[in-house]
Amino acid sequence: MAFDLKTIDSFPTLTTERLLLREYQNADAQDLLEIRTDPLVMRFMDREPFKSLEESEQFVKTKIQDRLEHKGISWAVCDKTEGHFVGDLSYWKF
Repeated sequence: MAFDLKTIDSFPTLTTERLLLREYQNADAQDLLEIRTDPLVMRFMDREPFKSLEESEQFVKTKIQDRLEHKGISWAVCDKTEGHFVGDLSYWKF
């Protein structure tokens, strides 16, 4: 059975004991930039590190737009206690 993003009416916010997985927000760009410029993080990524805040902002806009166009879905992963952005995960090319 195929999964169809068009069947999702509202963004599926998910929670665990420690984490909140929510829709990306434009304000996440700065924290995302810090993560995506860390050499220890980027050694496991299949892309080049971000070079600017503008690049990070465009990435966030693209992730939001991808969901609106039913191309994929991405969650901003936040620490529940502090509310800090700690990463992201995506479901796309399905």
